[in-house]
Amino acid sequence: MSKQETMSSKETRELYAIGIDVGIVSGFAVFDRGEKRLIQVTSLKLFMLLERIRAWANNNEIRVYIENPNTYRRFKGNEKQNSAKMAGSGAVKQTYKHIVELLEYDKIPFTPVSVIGTLKKLDAETFAKYTKWEGKTNEHGRDAAMIVFNR
Repeated sequence: MSKQETMSSKETRELYAIGIDVGIVSGFAVFDRGEKRLIQVTSLKLFMLLERIRAWANNNEIRVYIENPNTYRRFKGNEKQNSAKMAGSGAVKQTYKHIVELLEYDKIPFTPVSVIGTLKKLDAETFAKYTKWEGKTNEHGRDAAMIVFNR
C-alpha cells in the first residue's frame, strides 16, 4: 500500500505539509503526513526558498502553511525600538507577498497561518524532545517546523 493509500478515504489532505516561517531568511520545514514525522528542517534566503517550494510541488502532493505577518500585533517598547521593529516587519510582509505570488502563480495549495497561538521560539533541546528531530536547527527552521508539526 502506498503512503497515499494509508490515509483515510475521508481525508483529502496532501501527503506533505510544508511550513514557512517568513523572514529575511525564512524557515522551511516538511512534515510527512503518512509517516507522521518531520523530514526537513532548514532556513533559506528567498530565491532558494522559492526554488525549494517549486521542487517539492513538481514531484509531490503538498500544501504550504505560511506564517502570515499581517497577523502580527503592535510591538511593545520605546518608540525607537518600535520603529526599527516595524521596518523589519515591512520587509517580512514584502517577502510574504513574494512567496504568496509564487504559490498563486504556480497554483500550489497554501494556507496562511496566524502567528498568534502557534508554538514558536523553542530552543533546540526542547524542539528535539517535542518533535524527535535529530538534525541541527536554527530558530527559523524550528518555527517553520512547528507550523506544520502533526498537521
